[in-house]
Amino acid sequence: MTAAARARPSPAGTVMALALLVEGAVLRAVLDADDSRAYFFGRPIELVCGVLARTGIPCPMCGITRALAFALRGELGHAFRLNPAAPIAVVGLFLVAVGLLTRAGLGRALGPQAGMRFGEGLRRGAWIYAAIGAAVWIFAVTGRAADAFSMR
Repeated sequence: MTAAARARPSPAGTVMALALLVEGAVLRAVLDADDSRAYFFGRPIELVCGVLARTGIPCPMCGITRALAFALRGELGHAFRLNPAAPIAVVGLFLVAVGLLTRAGLGRALGPQAGMRFGEGLRRGAWIYAAIGAAVWIFAVTGRAADAFSMR
């Protein structure tokens, strides 16, 4: 592959960004929640966490569906209290989509090299965001488990 072919912007980033935004919009349209349960197309989701039902201790993913619904509605604080992974993921995926669209725009406006440099920064930023998000999630899950054990 020649250097000119490698420098040519690919539509894959733009397609992925649009797919992420459409997925978020579709989920926002079909998923809803209140404090006790999540709803898909207005019908309650009847799944119960097996770990919580058997042990009384919330698993790391307890509340993720409800938290995702709240995060997609923009209620990030409420979502974070239910399960911090959901708002971290929603905000992260939105930032990735915006970053991919920005990279494509920079590549077209300022040339492929500018888009590639921005892409490298985007990749580094995504890794840092993922590491911080994972640390926050692990800290919150550990705290929830500790609370559950102390109540026993």
